[in-house]
Amino acid sequence: KKVLYATSALNRIIKFYSKKNKKIIFVSNLFYTNALVSLFIKREKNVKIIFTERTPLQELFIYFGFKDFIKKIIIRNILRFNYKRANIIIANSKKTANDIKIFSGSETTHIYPPSFRKYSIKLKKKDKKIKPLILLAVGRLSVEKNFDFLIKALQKLRKVNFILKIVGNGPDKKKLEKLAVHLNLQKKIKFLGFKKNLKEILNKSDLLINASKFEGFPNVVVEAISASVPVISSKSHGGIMEILKKKNFGMTYINDNEDSLVKKINFFIKKRYLFFIKKKEVKIAFKDFSAKFSCKKYESVFDKL
Repeated sequence: KKVLYATSALNRIIKFYSKKNKKIIFVSNLFYTNALVSLFIKREKNVKIIFTERTPLQELFIYFGFKDFIKKIIIRNILRFNYKRANIIIANSKKTANDIKIFSGSETTHIYPPSFRKYSIKLKKKDKKIKPLILLAVGRLSVEKNFDFLIKALQKLRKVNFILKIVGNGPDKKKLEKLAVHLNLQKKIKFLGFKKNLKEILNKSDLLINASKFEGFPNVVVEAISASVPVISSKSHGGIMEILKKKNFGMTYINDNEDSLVKKINFFIKKRYLFFIKKKEVKIAFKDFSAKFSCKKYESVFDKL
């Protein structure tokens, strides 16, 4: 149930297979697991260790309470000195890979997750009726996703006819519903719960807003742009700027700055024609985000170890 309790079993498994094989590749994922693996996994001569990271390094510098503060300081210091125990560290964005390299002096590379499958735009029929601006936000309803900030910021869109659809579940759901009522936004904010397939919702949305405090490589942003839905995102430290390569794909705003977000939404409303996304440019910009490309890069790393 906890990685710490599994380390002795992992060492037995590694020792068993290292006797039978010329090369063993052990892959560990995420900061907390990587820290424990770096401390407790015994290195055999033919064992190659890969640490993979899915969130930006800045996650370890953002705290949600005293307990989280202490835990992240410990993890951070373990990784600063023990990242080098891995043969290579693979991050899911170029920026995160570079940040980790500077932080620890370790060998790093980046491989984008397989986020882009196909361009799935559904042409919308022209309608002369005045309709509300359909905003979409997707993610776990928890503190790091910053939905409370988003709801408070939208209160400042006084003259805009909008509806915000929130897709996802999580521990903060009731708190966020109460906040919407408190700000008299309950008619404008719809909590849709978890949805496995976003295709239909994206086809009915005008703009995706990603308000997270930190994100490694937000797949939903790639999915939205692939469906011709522009994005306004926080500067969430990870690979967001590597996704928003072209200006018409979207914009970023200053983290936790309500006025900055509202300003970008108003700019989108006034200059919406600037954010028309073409099929060809998505295919070119997102070719590195395909499953095929991702697999080839992993195979290349494995072969070189």
